[in-house]
Amino acid sequence: MKKILIFLIPILIIGGGTALALTMQDDPICKQDGHTGYTLEDDALLPDASTFDPEATLPTGMVDEGKFGTNFNCTTPIPETCHYVYVPATENEEAKWVECKGRILRN
Repeated sequence: MKKILIFLIPILIIGGGTALALTMQDDPICKQDGHTGYTLEDDALLPDASTFDPEATLPTGMVDEGKFGTNFNCTTPIPETCHYVYVPATENEEAKWVECKGRILRN
């Protein structure tokens, strides 16, 4: 029984650590060059994704930072919000906001 536990415990620890690391990663869109990033003076001001129109005037307190990789980048993920990405609705998913972590670095 001890031999089984000695073998099983490290595997469970490694598996749990891997699962935790995967759940803490940013959404893949956060690393894709070319998406438009938005910042807010106050995160509570994030507009409803279902009614947001990127072509319209932005709500007060919201800033269009331009294109990721061209106009700005983010430092490695830290608990701070770097920017938000608007993902429009598709046939299978409703529109949503994706929060990308890090610290914004304007180019």
